[in-house]
This record gives sequence, C-alpha cells and structure tokens, in this order.
Amino acid sequence: MRKNLTCIICPLSCQIRLSCVDKDIKRIEGALCSKGRRYAEKELHCPTRSLTTTLEVIGGEQRLVSVKSDQELPRELLMPVMRQLAKLKAQAPIKIGQVLAADILDTGVNIVATRPVSKGDNR
Repeated sequence: MRKNLTCIICPLSCQIRLSCVDKDIKRIEGALCSKGRRYAEKELHCPTRSLTTTLEVIGGEQRLVSVKSDQELPRELLMPVMRQLAKLKAQAPIKIGQVLAADILDTGVNIVATRPVSKGDNR
C-alpha cells in the first residue's frame, strides 16, 4: 500500500510518501526532517488533532468564547466531541485557560477558553 501525506508540523509542508504492508511502514520518503517522519508514523497508526471551536456564552459581553482542546484528540472523536460541545453553554465571566468542559467524552482532554469574556448583556 502507498499513502501520500502532507506534513502539517511545520511551514515546509513536506509531501511524504509511505510504503506500507498493512500498518507496517517499509519506507518513508519526502520528509525533510525527523518531525515529518514522526508525523507520518503517527498519522498512519493513531491520527490526532487539536480542536478549536467556540462555545455559547450566557451573561457575557460576547455571545461566543473561543476554546481549544488542551491536548490532541483521536481524529475519529472530533465530530462526537463537537456534538457534545454544541450542547454546552459557558457562564460569564470566563478567564483565559479556564476549563469549560473537563475530560470531554472520557478522553482525559479538557476544553479550555482561549480568551476572556466579562459579564455583560449579550442579548
């Protein structure tokens, strides 16, 4: 099996080609650094992503607060986590780094605020 990837670790965006038998990598080509090689191996065996989105705010100056996962999540859990977050609302005031959803879907990953939101009237 051959698999082509674009590395997302650094701005070089290396075009990586994997030659595999099942999930056993036989050859990695196109990675210009060791980070690209590690990315390709991880992407084949256990792809993960950071999650960034927004949550609705109750009683704040803004209607939404930007949030992110404090660790990467397995790629197949991104949509289930998004569905869970769509049900949540955060209460103002909110501080940067405040955990707004702890251990989301029992993953050990927290969803944290990336900006502050003061109390206010966000009609």
